[in-house]
Amino acid sequence: MQRAAKDGTGRLERQRSAARLTLAFERLWPLLWPPLGLIGLFVAVSLLGLVALLPAWPHLLVLALFAAGTVLLAVRSLARFSFPTRAAADRWLELSNRLAHRPLAALADRSAITGATATLLWQAHRARMAAHLAGIRVGLPHPNLAARDPRALRMGLIVLLIASLGVAGPDAPDRLAAAFTPNIPTGAPPPAAELAGWITPPAYTHLPPIFLRAPGGRLAVPAGSRLAVSLTGGNFVPRLFLAGHAVPFETLGPASYRAGATIASSGRLTLSRGTVPLGAWDLAVIAATAPTVHFTATPGPDSRSNDTRLPWHVHDAYGVTRLSAVLHLAARPEAPALNVPIPLGGTDSRDEGGAALVDLSANPWAGLEVTARLHAVNGAGLEGRSETVRFRLPEIAFHDPLARALIEVRKQLVLHPDNRVGAIIALDRLSETPEAQNGDLGAFLNLRAVASLLARDLAPSAIGRAEDRLWQLAWHYEAGPTAETARALAAATRALEQALAEAGHPGGPRQQELDRRIQALEQAIRRQIEALSKTLNPNSLRLPKNFAAGQYDAQTFERMAEAMRQAIDRGDLSAARQEMAELQKLLQQLQNARPLTAGDLAQAMQMQQGQQAMAALGDVVQREAGLLDHAEHRLATSDAMSPPGAQPGAQPGAQPGTPPGAPAGTPDAAAQRRADAAMQQALRQVLGVMMNSFADATGKIPPALGKADIAMRGAAGALGAGADREAAASERQAIADLQQGGRQAMAAMAAQAGQGAMQQGGGMAGFLVPGGPFAGNPTPGGIGQAPGVGLDPLGRPTGERADGGDPNGFVDIPNGDVAATARAIQQELRRREANPTLPTPDRDYIDRLLKQF
Repeated sequence: MQRAAKDGTGRLERQRSAARLTLAFERLWPLLWPPLGLIGLFVAVSLLGLVALLPAWPHLLVLALFAAGTVLLAVRSLARFSFPTRAAADRWLELSNRLAHRPLAALADRSAITGATATLLWQAHRARMAAHLAGIRVGLPHPNLAARDPRALRMGLIVLLIASLGVAGPDAPDRLAAAFTPNIPTGAPPPAAELAGWITPPAYTHLPPIFLRAPGGRLAVPAGSRLAVSLTGGNFVPRLFLAGHAVPFETLGPASYRAGATIASSGRLTLSRGTVPLGAWDLAVIAATAPTVHFTATPGPDSRSNDTRLPWHVHDAYGVTRLSAVLHLAARPEAPALNVPIPLGGTDSRDEGGAALVDLSANPWAGLEVTARLHAVNGAGLEGRSETVRFRLPEIAFHDPLARALIEVRKQLVLHPDNRVGAIIALDRLSETPEAQNGDLGAFLNLRAVASLLARDLAPSAIGRAEDRLWQLAWHYEAGPTAETARALAAATRALEQALAEAGHPGGPRQQELDRRIQALEQAIRRQIEALSKTLNPNSLRLPKNFAAGQYDAQTFERMAEAMRQAIDRGDLSAARQEMAELQKLLQQLQNARPLTAGDLAQAMQMQQGQQAMAALGDVVQREAGLLDHAEHRLATSDAMSPPGAQPGAQPGAQPGTPPGAPAGTPDAAAQRRADAAMQQALRQVLGVMMNSFADATGKIPPALGKADIAMRGAAGALGAGADREAAASERQAIADLQQGGRQAMAAMAAQAGQGAMQQGGGMAGFLVPGGPFAGNPTPGGIGQAPGVGLDPLGRPTGERADGGDPNGFVDIPNGDVAATARAIQQELRRREANPTLPTPDRDYIDRLLKQF
């Protein structure tokens, strides 16, 4: 019973609360109609686009009036509103449910009479009133707006809103936004956003920048690339994310921003401004790898010098910056390694190969077996290594017995540095030999000082100092007074070579430093040449092979140095290094000049005889050509004087049976023919002497010279018989056989003494002492000339002969300077013609010029 009473009371309270809310709406809605009507009117006008058509300031005034009117009406209406009370809600429920006797009020009343009977009667009354409330309900609100709007303006407003919404269509939101945002001029509009972004690969890759283009894409970039983004314009600070990490922007000015970062890993790059994305790129980072390097052949000695030849090949995606060969002594792997830098051809060595020539002849390891390994470093600092090879370092062949013994002691110190006693004993024995006590007191004291150094200084560094002093002492015994200039020349050469190898790299020498080292090398060359000229007998020099007589002189070295300087001036370091390599070859030959032994001197005398015979053979060819000119001239004269129909070569007045070409009745021609016959016999005798000389020099007579002798004998017989035509044919054959015999003789002499032996003495003699006994140049076609007679590039003698220079082929040249200039021009033309990059028109032009020679 009590529970039912509680449920009834709770239901009544809920209905009472709902009634208060309904009654509040009925009171509030009529009060809100004025401001809501004003709002509806403004919205309808805005949807029709009328408000947006107003100029800026009237538009702003309308907005202000609308806002003020709306606020004023809302405040006025809300001021008249009061929330319904409990009693008002009860009365509204009683009226809306048509309850008689006001049961809700009765439930709230109290009995004025006390007592049991009165209480029972009051409870019965409340129960009867509560029974009336069993079907009570809260109905819908009835604001009675019609009483406030008797003309039904609200319906007109609704129709206007629907019509304006239909007119606006999909542009309704934009029209409403335009109505509430007057276009008030506030200065220049913000500039449009301009994006400039790029990725700069590391410098060692030599790759161009990669530009970022919206809206994005996939990019492959090397590791360590630098990202740069610049954004101008807009109203919001941009945001940049690289692989999930925010990259802050730096403010450069109004609406101008810049950001940068280093790309270390793959990821996504996004750029946005506010909520608007500007671009997105997927970056794939290419990790740097170590270069690959290997030997293309087994290292070893160079065939033309004492240099060590290191053939190599490197490959790297972006180029190798540094290459070196690391050498270890095979017998002592624990000894400190020898690092040999190898110059590269340029700054972009992506796939390059070559053969480095390194002078290690003065190194203590010269003549010993070593192991070598190439080390290549790229721009990223990664190092690649080759396989290990084993070979023997080349060494200088010393001819002085004492120098050879000192070098042997040096090798033993290198191989067995702990065995000082053996080296000291060997040095003591050497100091007692006659060669060490030949009057060179300074060398003898140095020899004893080296032994004392090994005996008294027990520090490990003493071994290295002793090895250096043994080398200097051996070189002194070998080279004599020129040792100092030779060492200075070697030092200047190494300094310039190192400077050229480092040029073009960061921190490398400047052009002024390169010029200074070139000048130092020129001075060292000049001093070495002067020392050799003073101390060595030009007729008793041993020269390396392939050193042509008279081909190189002091001016040659100066020209090569000047060419190197010009290449450096124009920034062509590759050409400068090539000139340096050629200069080193000549300097190596210059430094290897040695006195001849007795056997070498005897061989040189035989070569001298052979060379003189070759020069005489050239004279015989020229004189034979003069005899042929005489015979052909007589034949031409005879043909011109012959009557029509006469036999070619028949002379006027010739008797029947007279041989053709015998001009009967011409005493001058007959006298010339007798003189030519006598000259032919004399040339045969000279040829016989030359054949004996060739036999002494080479051990055999060239076969073609024997044929030439037979042809000359036939020519002499034909001249004696007055047969000019037969004589001319025999003389032509003799000239061809003489030229062939000269080539055979030179081939035999080259095979016996080695290529260049013909210039064994004359190479340095012509270089140091111009006009020496071997200073003559070979004639064209392999035929020499008489001693003391030089030839110009056309093969003509440059001086007068003792016989006054008869017309048998000798031509006077004004002076030696003209001939030297012509030879220099010819050499320069041939050098330029050998350039593989020379354009075809230039090559054809040079070919036409060379035909003059």
